[in-house]
Amino acid sequence: LHSFPTRRSSDLDKTSWDSYEIIRERCRSDFFYFIKYALNPLSPPNSFGIRKFDYYNAEHFKQFIRLINNDPNFTLSKFGIYSLATKNEKHNKKAYLVPRAHGKTTIITVAFVMWKLFKNPNLRILIDSSIWDNSRSMLREIKDLYLKAADRKNPNPLPNIILGNQIGDLWNEDQIIINGRTITDKTPSISTSGIDREITSQHFDIVIGDDMVSKENVTTKEQRDKTKRSIYSLTEVGDYSKDFSTLFIFPGIIWHYDDWYSSDLLGPLKDYFDVIKLKCW
Repeated sequence: LHSFPTRRSSDLDKTSWDSYEIIRERCRSDFFYFIKYALNPLSPPNSFGIRKFDYYNAEHFKQFIRLINNDPNFTLSKFGIYSLATKNEKHNKKAYLVPRAHGKTTIITVAFVMWKLFKNPNLRILIDSSIWDNSRSMLREIKDLYLKAADRKNPNPLPNIILGNQIGDLWNEDQIIINGRTITDKTPSISTSGIDREITSQHFDIVIGDDMVSKENVTTKEQRDKTKRSIYSLTEVGDYSKDFSTLFIFPGIIWHYDDWYSSDLLGPLKDYFDVIKLKCW
């Protein structure tokens, strides 16, 4: 990779494409390798020369993957807490509570979702948030990366070699079906929702509840209770046909002592969730 030729992917012949299967396999097994070579080249540097995914291998992101893998090792004990569920043998409920500007949406809701679909294009994923427009904005970012990867005129051919063309038949602002799916299912590859939108007759393999609690919905007790009811209703969209195998991930920020994170997640539900909670300093 250090001497990777800067040819356009359209110039690569079949033999060359086959020779890069080892890169694709490494991307399937290594989340951070996938970000570095499939996603980071798709994000142009800002005025400071920094790309969107340049901090992909920060320690708190490595800790997130340990949480996903139920790894008990915790390297940030000076900055927060890490606990694995004691009453949930499936370990299918994860909470990642970190301060703002730590890139949790970029790495979890964008990169992690794309990585999971890269590994298994038949997955059905729901992105939910406090506001439906926020979920659609996250999906727009994912679609933009897919569109850039599909462009074979890119001087760096690696994203196209790794991801190829993922643009499927269903491709709108609310939901998409990626190319390469081999199952027939009415539930899209990625769907979006918000607290005010009810999901019916769909079941998902992964549910991302990104910032379900926000400063806009914690002001009154009525708002906080409504948010809690919406979060609990997400359990109804899990795939019960697979013995409750749906993976729930809640990246978020604590806003109020009585919001769902503080009063429920870190209270009576703590034994059922794998949790990371980091301080802002």
